[in-house]
Amino acid sequence: MRGQLRRAAVLLLFAAACGPRPGTGPAAAPPVMVHVTNQNRSDINLYVLRGGTRLRLGTVVVGDTRIIPLRHLPASLVHQLGFEVQRIGAEGVYPLPRVSVSAGQSVHVRVQEPITMSDISVWDDGESGPSGKRMP
Repeated sequence: MRGQLRRAAVLLLFAAACGPRPGTGPAAAPPVMVHVTNQNRSDINLYVLRGGTRLRLGTVVVGDTRIIPLRHLPASLVHQLGFEVQRIGAEGVYPLPRVSVSAGQSVHVRVQEPITMSDISVWDDGESGPSGKRMP
């Protein structure tokens, strides 16, 4: 019995020594930057939908623009993301069209008045303003 326990302990130590070291795993995917401009007459909450999960990104007040990093994305080439806008003090949410985002791109959301005129676009990072290259 002692011999079996010793062998098991040695095997566990050997497995721990040969296993992956902390910090040596695959590199984390860089965050996707979400630029939100609120041109609505109400403050809004922005939500992201990813893999069946709804996550609140934050609040954007009337007339403000916020840049919200979307972190902890799995390391994949393309991310399928959905966004929802909820006016604070109003019932219901407004879903925006789903977008595909890859490394080196950012998401731009413009919340309009009326909310049904809101739009979403994907831009290559490094491009500035509406003249920048936008993806459908």
